[in-house]
Amino acid sequence: SSGINAEYGEGFVVRSESAKDLMRDRDTWYGKSHNFWKAVPSTVDGMLGGYEHISHTDLAGSAEFLAKLGPRSDRALDCGAGIGRITKGLLLNTFQEVEMLDTCQEHLDSARGFIGEELFSRVSAQHCIGL
Repeated sequence: SSGINAEYGEGFVVRSESAKDLMRDRDTWYGKSHNFWKAVPSTVDGMLGGYEHISHTDLAGSAEFLAKLGPRSDRALDCGAGIGRITKGLLLNTFQEVEMLDTCQEHLDSARGFIGEELFSRVSAQHCIGL
């Protein structure tokens, strides 16, 4: 399988035969991902695969990256949002409004409690869907 990055016009190649097989069937690809994430606890430790202790470092690195891009909008979309670790720790500190997208409704349902009511009021939507 290969594809074109429309923005840059660059091609990419998937060399793994098992990845090619999975990608041919979108339902299988996202079904396996959903099943994996559904079994993960709705906690920061769960979202980071047992590495909760790196959350601050990860958020700091992401903040540096966003700062280099400069302001472009007052809205953000958190893809793979889970419980909202990035939404809470970074995006709501940078943007006025955030939408959350994840394949696991259970994690999205935990976001309000994790983020807190005041900040969560600026989450304009949650979408349970794969990319």
